[in-house]
Amino acid sequence: MSVKLAHPLLFVLVVSALVGFRTDDTYTLKQKFKKDEVATYQATFNTSAEDSELVFDMKNRYKVLSVEEDGAYEMEETLLEGMFKFNGEEQAMEKGEPKIRKYDKEGNEVKKDDEEEDDDDPMTNIIEQVFDYEPTKAVKIGETWDLETDYTTIHATLEGKEKVGDVECLKITIKATLSKKDTAGDVTGTFYIRTSDFSPEKMEAKIDNPKLDAETTMKKIEMKMVRIAD
Repeated sequence: MSVKLAHPLLFVLVVSALVGFRTDDTYTLKQKFKKDEVATYQATFNTSAEDSELVFDMKNRYKVLSVEEDGAYEMEETLLEGMFKFNGEEQAMEKGEPKIRKYDKEGNEVKKDDEEEDDDDPMTNIIEQVFDYEPTKAVKIGETWDLETDYTTIHATLEGKEKVGDVECLKITIKATLSKKDTAGDVTGTFYIRTSDFSPEKMEAKIDNPKLDAETTMKKIEMKMVRIAD
């Protein structure tokens, strides 16, 4: 009797092992936030037009204050250092007080009642939508998926695993062409996120020859970001 029972138990163990193995090969790419977690990033934002160039260079620290059961979270953002440069002239940025931001389970910022949405800023709206890669379902290495936005369709690919320094990361690339709402421009980006929690490690993304609306045309919009030691 004991011999007969061993077979179904063995079958269950084998199936469980196989299912677990397959699950490890797929990735949601959705960041896993943990309370009190801290990360510091150096970021550069560069925009250029025919006769001007504006560069922001910032070091920010982010601390997770709370995480809800559904994945919503609250984060403290602190500007540690910053400067902006306009046509070669530099000026330091005021640090001010840390900002507390709340996000829903989808990662969208929850505005306070007294905060106004800046719907009239096409650059911010475009960047927030097109410099994105998160799929609607778990994906495998080598898989490509599409994300629909108000301005274009983003084509994203999970390229594989790659180390950034000593940190094992997943490499994701995106490409798109702006074509809706009087926009134009070629979007490209490369993102490295940690395999452990899908948090950003490094990213470079840009829009070449962007047309932001019927009246605003530029040469380039470029963003770079890398995690640094606290």
